Amino acid sequence: MTPCEINLILGFANHNEDGKIEIAHFQGIFAKIVTNMFSIDARRRKAQLVQLGTFRSTQVSMPEYADLELFRVLREYDENDKGFLEPLEYMTCLEQFMALRLNESEILTIALAADIDGTGRIDYQEFMKYFKDCLFWVKFNNELQQMYDEECAYAGLVRD
Repeated sequence: MTPCEINLILGFANHNEDGKIEIAHFQGIFAKIVTNMFSIDARRRKAQLVQLGTFRSTQVSMPEYADLELFRVLREYDENDKGFLEPLEYMTCLEQFMALRLNESEILTIALAADIDGTGRIDYQEFMKYFKDCLFWVKFNNELQQMYDEECAYAGLVRD
């Protein structure tokens, strides 16, 4: 699995008030998530949905927002002008910036991806260069997964 795929999986984990993942809950759902999203059959069928044009990247519902407005919100949370945010602060920013219309899973996934250098801090000025691509990647994967899940439900396929 790629680091991006791992971030997607971790995005489904519940986190507590201090931003840490609740491991007991996550252990219970980890195998199900991996099987549902990344089994050979799931990957094959999602690739077919894209190749056949059933799911197009142009269908991805990207929110409209101004980069400068997002940057302004991020700077507001950087009270000491350090140039970085802690992951929980970053998640709160994304939550508060309503124009993005992100769900909890998407917020956590983006926050994990935003720590580019693995320091536990998010250099938001650096990450702004990649934010749109990251946002598209998260939305694309979530919406493709949703189409796959709906197709499985329609076909009556049981996935454990």
